[in-house]
Amino acid sequence: MWDYDAIMDRLRGRNLTEPIDHLPIHRNDIHWIVVLALGLLIVRNLAGAFQPWATNLLLIWNDHALPGVSRLIDVVRLPGIPILFAALGMGSGLGLERRTWRQLLGNGALRILLPPLFATFAVGPLCLAIAFHYYYGRASYVPAPGHLWFLGNVLIYWTLLLPIVIWVERRPHNWLVRGLERMVGAAGGGGMILLTVPGILEAILVDPAVYSAYALTMHGLLVGFIFFGLGFLIVCASETGRRAAERLRFGALALGCGLCIARQLNLWGTSNALAVLESTAWVMAIWGLASRHLDRPSGVLRYLFPAAFPVYILHLPVQLLVSSFLIPFGMHPLLKLSLLTVLTLGGTFGLYEIVKRLRWVRPLFGMAWISRKGRARTPPEAG
Repeated sequence: MWDYDAIMDRLRGRNLTEPIDHLPIHRNDIHWIVVLALGLLIVRNLAGAFQPWATNLLLIWNDHALPGVSRLIDVVRLPGIPILFAALGMGSGLGLERRTWRQLLGNGALRILLPPLFATFAVGPLCLAIAFHYYYGRASYVPAPGHLWFLGNVLIYWTLLLPIVIWVERRPHNWLVRGLERMVGAAGGGGMILLTVPGILEAILVDPAVYSAYALTMHGLLVGFIFFGLGFLIVCASETGRRAAERLRFGALALGCGLCIARQLNLWGTSNALAVLESTAWVMAIWGLASRHLDRPSGVLRYLFPAAFPVYILHLPVQLLVSSFLIPFGMHPLLKLSLLTVLTLGGTFGLYEIVKRLRWVRPLFGMAWISRKGRARTPPEAG
């Protein structure tokens, strides 16, 4: 699936004898990873309503918990945010392959700036108002990013990485990229283990009491930056990084599963270094599997990828509203969770179908603004 404009831009500045096969195309695998990461966070929030700590996140709590679901949440909670930030970094690196940094900022500036502001002053306060009304019988307006806290982090990462983005765009074969290609390609891809070093240093220096406490903490800010940068750089390593991830996909999957099982059985206590290793293993496993098996056009992906961020933004207000009516009913918790999932997803996708048709509202949800002719100025597939 070729991007004609991107190809012509590249041809104007490259040797015409160079094979056109090397020109970038849409990376469906990275888009699938973004959809997966945001989907895991939605699952965590839906299942979290049936856990004793639900009120800590101002979710509407069902007083009959589902213990088996707690294990699922524990599995997802640790690697979910690192996977998301790595996927966003990969998307940024992919976007740089397709455009200059000026084009990338010009096309994406509003899509980067507006959603964090909209989250803090509209979506977050709406979620808090629904929760406050349910628990205390009154609603109040409190600006807060809520479940969209990571959007502000992405804005910070973009600002910090902009000099590197400009440098990589001007010198795509610089010493950093060449060194990274050699490192990840060393020992048949085993050099990727060195990518865990920044995360392990952060875990030792910050020493968080709970490694998976990412939201609105310095630890979460640093972990997100490390994995966002990791995703950006491994895409810059081009085919070397991709081939290494594909070779290591089953080994990384086995390592991630093994460390996850050990964590669930509490074999090594709370080791932050092992948490870094597990998170990185999951990132590499998912990237390798997606690269090998999912990098192909898909009608499902063409719908889900543009919908991923708007659906994630909308799902929690819908979930809280549905919960406020559904949770008080006396029924089996598993049935209640099933109904909550169906009603939340149905309502959220219904709202998305409305929002995506309102061209002035689209940028608030991270979607491209649509011109009067009905065409988005930036295609939804853009990284």
